[in-house]
Amino acid sequence: MPENPDNGDTSSQPGSAQKTVGGSKAAPRKKRAKDAANAGAQADDAQTEATLLERSVNDIKATRVNLLCQSINRAQVLLASSAESNVVVSADVITAITAAQENFGTPAWNATTEQEFWTAYQAISGLLQPVTYESLRWVEVAGKATTKKFIALGFISLLILLVSQVFWVYVNNTSTQIRNSIEQLNKKSAEVNKLEGDVQILSSQIELAAGDLPDGLTRTDVQKRLNQAVSDLNVAFDETERLRRLLNAQFVILADWVPELGSDPKPDGPGWFDTDEEKAAKQIALDKWYASQGAEREFAKEYLLAQAASILALMSTYVLPLFYGALGTVAYILRSVSRGIRERVLNASKVLNFWVRLPLGALSGVAIGWFLNTDTLPTGWASVQPLAIAFVAGYSVELIFTAMDQLVGAFSKGDNEPKR
Repeated sequence: MPENPDNGDTSSQPGSAQKTVGGSKAAPRKKRAKDAANAGAQADDAQTEATLLERSVNDIKATRVNLLCQSINRAQVLLASSAESNVVVSADVITAITAAQENFGTPAWNATTEQEFWTAYQAISGLLQPVTYESLRWVEVAGKATTKKFIALGFISLLILLVSQVFWVYVNNTSTQIRNSIEQLNKKSAEVNKLEGDVQILSSQIELAAGDLPDGLTRTDVQKRLNQAVSDLNVAFDETERLRRLLNAQFVILADWVPELGSDPKPDGPGWFDTDEEKAAKQIALDKWYASQGAEREFAKEYLLAQAASILALMSTYVLPLFYGALGTVAYILRSVSRGIRERVLNASKVLNFWVRLPLGALSGVAIGWFLNTDTLPTGWASVQPLAIAFVAGYSVELIFTAMDQLVGAFSKGDNEPKR
């Protein structure tokens, strides 16, 4: 059977030839479409870049215009401030500033006018230093509110310090009085014991026969001495009882101010505004409390006195110096705020510095006691109270921390020097 010459050979088929011709025509069209798309994208990118460039230029122009407007307004404010403060400003500076305000935004505004304005603005800013536009605006807008805050802070600090100082003085004076009363009571008790011994001796002597009396004394002399000793004994005993009552009263007063650490606190006594029934009930409860103390009563007194001494030492070392340092800082801040408003140099950064200075001043009041001993100070300073030194340390924070920085710097410099 003869082979078909077209079997397996599709290249010579008419349909295949048509497909090849059609494909060769489609390729240029796709290439042209792709080139057109790339050209369009490039045109879009160029347009976008041009738009962004134009927008950037417009932003720069707008920023420049805003900056010039603000600067011209600020220059006018500084010029008015110089007139109010009687500061002499040259006519060229005044002319340049007023011309800038008049010509800005008009065809008369050019590079020369702008240069003259900036020169004048620089001149008047330097002439009014440390007064600035920010300080003038801040004093006008926020000066009163900030001053009220610092005044309130000063009153609060003074009130807290006053309460703490009253507590310290009261407890300290009461503790001192208690120690003095104990000392007087011990002396008077020793005198009572001596007088009791004299009365016993004289009582035994008066029963002796006349010839047995010592030093040739008569019975009448012994009787006079006995009567005098008994009288002195009664006076000394009365004084001893008075001192005991006074001491008990002083301990009661101290217990009202110093917190007691016990499971059975002392109840309140009768008050001025209590009814008769309430006064009687409170007095009974108070008497029962005193009676319940028993043998621990003396220990409770010693414990209370020791507790008061510990509280006084803690307040004298830390609490009161802290408050006095803070009060000194508040005094400095109030003086600085008053001067800053009067001279119109106060601004937000200085106020922030004042708030930072407040804890530093309180810390200085405590820290100054670590470095200074009033017993070793030069003549004239030895009589200064530690709390007064704490106040001065809070007022002059820079002196304390500058000295500390120099001390640390001296040691650091020695450590960083190269070894030879």
